[in-house]
Amino acid sequence: MQFPNKGDIVIAYFPQEDQDSSDLRPCLVISIEEGHVFAAKITTTRLDQIWAYKLLQGESRTSKGKIMKDSWVNLRRCERVPTGDVKKIVASLKPDVFGEIISRLASLINPRE
Repeated sequence: MQFPNKGDIVIAYFPQEDQDSSDLRPCLVISIEEGHVFAAKITTTRLDQIWAYKLLQGESRTSKGKIMKDSWVNLRRCERVPTGDVKKIVASLKPDVFGEIISRLASLINPRE
């Protein structure tokens, strides 16, 4: 498998909230670390929250591949995932879309007062 890049949507074993098990699911690669990717969980469950980013179905937000269903990037659920647990790259976000997501994540981590 090709190594993922920042902004790629991948299928990977993503830790469940209890951290005792993992599910194979889509997630967004936020950054690359040695032996790991830092990724955010993607869900089709509607998340109309400041900590979620909506990805529309289709190719309007991707430079490669496509989003199969309207989805939300859950920025409250970011985890380190071993690169060996990444099974497939399904799409790559356009740089401006990825930049919007990173800006939103940064504002959640360091809110302006």
